[in-house]
Amino acid sequence: MVRRASKYIYLVLLPIVIVSCLHPKKCPECSGTGYVVCTCPECDGNGEIECVECNGEGHVICPDCDGDGYEICNYCYGRGGDICITCNGTGRVQCNYCYGSGYDTWSGEECFWCHGRGYQQCTMCFGTGYDMCFRCRGTGKIICDNCDGEGIVECEECDGSGMVTCHYCGGEGEVQERCKKCHGKGEIRVIF
Repeated sequence: MVRRASKYIYLVLLPIVIVSCLHPKKCPECSGTGYVVCTCPECDGNGEIECVECNGEGHVICPDCDGDGYEICNYCYGRGGDICITCNGTGRVQCNYCYGSGYDTWSGEECFWCHGRGYQQCTMCFGTGYDMCFRCRGTGKIICDNCDGEGIVECEECDGSGMVTCHYCGGEGEVQERCKKCHGKGEIRVIF
């Protein structure tokens, strides 16, 4: 029975002896820092990744015209013009020579300028009754100032390059990861 007890004591004391023989040593993998430098997994060491705003193209659809290249005219609000304020949309105005009577006030004969009608064609709208917008030339649209009619603009996120600095490594191309050999402690235990 005593022998069994001594085996039991030996098995209990053995781990204590082994642990007491372990001595700390600087990790050869990380040189004692606890971290190893490796290639960035996000950018593969380039330091840049594809811009998600423009999908790497360097340009995006113009936000002002939605890619159409044209905007609604801000002068006529897209109507292309308005009712002529001189003739109120009729296309004609009272004759300035006979004052609408159709007869010359001095001679009493038919007015030479309006041919006896008492009105003349409006010189502002040329008889149409409609003042065409001078800015859009009656189309209701103007070329987009933001994209110059192209429909696309340079991506502001990547300044048109299609690439942005990697957010994972900060553009370095390398990252520090915890050492797998020493589990980030910087030292390993060896038996002497």
